[in-house]
Amino acid sequence: MSTLSAGPEPCSGTVNLLDGWVGVGVPQKRGRNDPEITLSCLDGRTRAANGWDELRQLQESGQLPEGAVATTTAIDESLPGGPRRVERKYLAPSARANREEDYRITWEHFGKMKREG
Repeated sequence: MSTLSAGPEPCSGTVNLLDGWVGVGVPQKRGRNDPEITLSCLDGRTRAANGWDELRQLQESGQLPEGAVATTTAIDESLPGGPRRVERKYLAPSARANREEDYRITWEHFGKMKREG
């Protein structure tokens, strides 16, 4: 597996700019006690990422291609048997949810279905 350089182009390709990953397990800036974050591209190249801020900058600059995956670990205490370490993966591009717009589209669809019988 090849490794990405620490230079400005972590992956080749482009992505539509969408906001995301805030508050879903990727720290804004990785601290020394936070688990590592690995960015993997479809061509097999990987590199360490320093948190949400860096991932967002890469996405905004078009350097985070669709299909890139940010991987980190977390402690899951939600199941019986005690805490366990789990791997979490986040697929690019990310999008910030817009609940109001989602509801508008959904109700528009239901209205159309009701009119059409």
